[in-house]
Amino acid sequence: MRFGRALAGACALLSVAALPSHDPADAATPTKYVTGWVPSWGITAGTASLATNAGIIATVSPFAYSAVGAATFAGGAEPLIDSITSKVPAGIPVVPSITDGTGKGVMAGIMANPASRTQHVEAIVALVLTKGYAGIDLDYEGFAFTDGTSSWPATRPNWVAFVRQLGDRFDQIGKTLSVTIPPIWANGARGYTVYDPAGIIDKIDELRLMVYDYSVGTAGPIAPMSWVNDVITTTRNLIGTSNMPKVQIGVPTYGRNWVTARTGTCPANAALGTVSVLQRNADALIASRGATPVRDASGEVRFTYQQTFTGTLTNVISVPVYTPPNSTAGAVAPADPNALAPALRLTPPGSTVTCVVTRTVYYPDAEAVAARAKAAIDAGTAGIAIWALGYETPETWARLQNLAP
Repeated sequence: MRFGRALAGACALLSVAALPSHDPADAATPTKYVTGWVPSWGITAGTASLATNAGIIATVSPFAYSAVGAATFAGGAEPLIDSITSKVPAGIPVVPSITDGTGKGVMAGIMANPASRTQHVEAIVALVLTKGYAGIDLDYEGFAFTDGTSSWPATRPNWVAFVRQLGDRFDQIGKTLSVTIPPIWANGARGYTVYDPAGIIDKIDELRLMVYDYSVGTAGPIAPMSWVNDVITTTRNLIGTSNMPKVQIGVPTYGRNWVTARTGTCPANAALGTVSVLQRNADALIASRGATPVRDASGEVRFTYQQTFTGTLTNVISVPVYTPPNSTAGAVAPADPNALAPALRLTPPGSTVTCVVTRTVYYPDAEAVAARAKAAIDAGTAGIAIWALGYETPETWARLQNLAP
């Protein structure tokens, strides 16, 4: 935006994937154009989506493993995957995701050393073979969001060397290699170039692009349609039209809810943080707040509402410290009224206070998801990757069913 033995039934489900060759012609069949992630906190809803929409789902990725060293994965994920795979309909390959849990600069260091890089490759291969998975989805976001852009020139060639080495090993064992990365846009001028999709595309089977989280810190669309189209065009220019059947466009089924204004003094019980809004819960929020949704220019739904909070002030307001001037004058100059600050009004702790908070929500509804899926299909990609399965509404699935090529 993240461990137990496999059940006997799950093992059978994991063995159905065809052996990959990294050829774009081996991409998902036309009708099976949807994939996505099932997070640990949404197993029930996520697996229910699989059960009712198996006809258009190409693969599924439990969001479970985390690499914490060159040959070590975080414990506790295998029972999670087992609980998901036991509910996956026959015919849907399970390709678990591995995230980077090593900390700032650690994974970059592992990949910079040929010995530790090989150790990491073999650890992933051993995991896939031991558990019988159809493949692995790499979701190493630390380079983009933790290490800092100054590290990218050094990390980029080592990342490419790692993925190409892993791709060769997956060819040897007949497994699917998926790579999830944040996107590049503006014809390569903006985005997360450290992941160099052109340098790895011939060694992988799936390239999943995280075309979401366009707006995080301030209110705005999650995946504006203009940005989605820009990412698609830039990706085609980077990897070539012949490789577009390997691409899966990441589509969000969630939104965000920001505080965009407030008046008065807020008590301790005032909720002022940014929160997520799942697509399936948005209609209930709109109804409960009496909000009026509109179609934003981004293609997403936008609405605002207000909340009033009344309660007790608990924080202590400190009086600003007076700092005398360094020197004194023989006479006092007349005060400049334009420079006088307003009087400070101090509300003592324990007082009853009230504030009115305005919140703004952006989220992609069924129509917005369908528009992004159609853009992916029209661009000749393998389809879409949903973050996250189980967040969506039945209407979204109905529209995706109708779009199946």
